[in-house]
Amino acid sequence: MKTFFTVLTALLSIFCINAQNFSDLAVENQFPDDAKALEVYQAAVDRQLDPATQASKITWMANDLASNWFLSLEGGLAFLGSENTSRVDIKDNLNATGGLALGKWFNPVLGARLNLSGEKLSTYAIPGNTTWYIGENHPGLSGQSSAQSFAIDNGTNPGFFNNRFYKDGEAYKNGYLCDFTHGAASVDLMFNLKNLFKPYNPNAFFNPVLYAGIGYSHTFKDGDRTAINQIMQRYGLQFNFRLAKQLDLYLAPEIMALPEVFDRKVGGNLTQDFVASVKIGLTYSFGFNRFIKAPMGGQTVVAAQPDMSQINALNARINDLQARLAECLASPAPVVASVAQPIELTPVFFELNRFVVRNSEMASIERAVNYMNENPDVKLVLAGFADVKTGTPSHNLSLSKNRVNAVADLLVKQYGIDKNRIMLMYKGDTVQPMPVNDDNRVVLFFK
Repeated sequence: MKTFFTVLTALLSIFCINAQNFSDLAVENQFPDDAKALEVYQAAVDRQLDPATQASKITWMANDLASNWFLSLEGGLAFLGSENTSRVDIKDNLNATGGLALGKWFNPVLGARLNLSGEKLSTYAIPGNTTWYIGENHPGLSGQSSAQSFAIDNGTNPGFFNNRFYKDGEAYKNGYLCDFTHGAASVDLMFNLKNLFKPYNPNAFFNPVLYAGIGYSHTFKDGDRTAINQIMQRYGLQFNFRLAKQLDLYLAPEIMALPEVFDRKVGGNLTQDFVASVKIGLTYSFGFNRFIKAPMGGQTVVAAQPDMSQINALNARINDLQARLAECLASPAPVVASVAQPIELTPVFFELNRFVVRNSEMASIERAVNYMNENPDVKLVLAGFADVKTGTPSHNLSLSKNRVNAVADLLVKQYGIDKNRIMLMYKGDTVQPMPVNDDNRVVLFFK
């Protein structure tokens, strides 16, 4: 048990140190053209903007309850390490094992799972030279208390041991291979070693995962042989290979540390038995199974409030850009002229710091769709903007890009508009086309 907590403490220490070293990335750079990732990101931002939400130090988004779950199914070969098993040939000490696990990743490095496993094992016993565990309150040898927990086979009462332990065994060398069935359930902590030391890549082909767990071991009752329930430990290393977005194949060497009596034999120099195994498995991920790095560095999002000198400088720049824009719109150049012709389409407005199209704005989307269907030769320019009084210039530029992409995705994916008929531009807060500040959270249509 001490070993388990030592390993766990060391792993958590490494994780806590390394978690501060991930670089901040814009969501559109992490998951380009991924509308679902943008939606998950925006929902997380909204939760942090909510005044009722307490400031959080969690660095990664998309770790809500519904995201990043997985189900694993595995099978392989197991080897029992117990008293006298060194005298058994390896090929004769291999048995089939299998397992099932349900788990969740909390961030790219740390996850947890409930792991169920079972196998039928063979322990090697030598008549006349074995101490068997028979359990509390179990009928013992003649003349012994019924509460006797152990029975020593020294050859003086062979009938008792032959009937109870050896009768179903397979003769092997000087003794018997005695089968028993064992099951275990554990809660495992999982550590993605690649993400621990390298930048997170949700599409990485190879991911090594170290895991350690503690749980419940049960040796099933078999005839007169008693059932045994004890605490066990599980350690292993998964080598995961990405087959598809939601499916991994893995190879996992594993070892379970078990109480000495779990195979019903004690004695010798071993104070703890173990089961070593090698398993091959498949992992299916469900829910949103990626992570998004929060650009705010894990703190609650608060709109930046520039001082008056910054506001004056920004206003001067905006006035200059607006004058240049008006000059460009009056130019006869073909491309600019096409952009300069506003059409009778209503803008698509957005809420503060959001880029998800609301239901109330779908009427504007549908007007644009009808217009393009009625004018099949027309191409539209979609221009995205953000208001200048909230956010930083870099954040607002990204926000305006996300807004115009959200409108374009609806036109193309939901309404079937040819993407070649749409040109996208985004200005952030460098241009304020609307006289009211809040109205500049908008996407406008031009032809």
